[in-house]
Amino acid sequence: MTNSEIEAIRRTYPRIVSKDQVYRICHISKATALYLLQSGLIPCVDSGKKTRRYRVELDDVIAYLQNREIDPFSYKPPENYYVAKSHPASPHHKQAHIPNDLIPGARSFFEDKLQKFNDVLTTAQVSRFLGYSKTTIVNWYEKQEIKCFFIKNKLIFPKEYLIDFIVSDRCNYIHLKSNRHVALIKEYLSAE
Repeated sequence: MTNSEIEAIRRTYPRIVSKDQVYRICHISKATALYLLQSGLIPCVDSGKKTRRYRVELDDVIAYLQNREIDPFSYKPPENYYVAKSHPASPHHKQAHIPNDLIPGARSFFEDKLQKFNDVLTTAQVSRFLGYSKTTIVNWYEKQEIKCFFIKNKLIFPKEYLIDFIVSDRCNYIHLKSNRHVALIKEYLSAE
């Protein structure tokens, strides 16, 4: 994190910030911000109130951002942290996958679907294309399940790496797929 980025944060936000400001500053989900505050990974004062519950020193948020660049995995929520917050799986989500014998054709299908994008995609573009949250995509990166580049605090996904992931067993057998992902799979299977 550069000094100019730190100064920009200091100019924009007060000395004491709320949980909502923490997730905006850090570009993380509300659930992740809550985990970081409740676990003490970002020090805070917990008033116990329903609203404006957490008071966080801006310096602690900046320290978190700097430390996260060095060791992002130490700030990762435990396995299945987000599962309890998600919706129950519907039967069509469990069933939607590409059979192994149709994987080669799936590469061509997804190459066609990604033609309108540049050669590299941002996290937001991958999120829109597959229908998963940005947090989920970052988690895939942190678990080394999807290849990409980390440049200037941003994840950049080459199309080839994204397609490799989409046709991988890891992606194909996601238990609770997004509606968008299911629709893409069904579109491909109906064309076969």
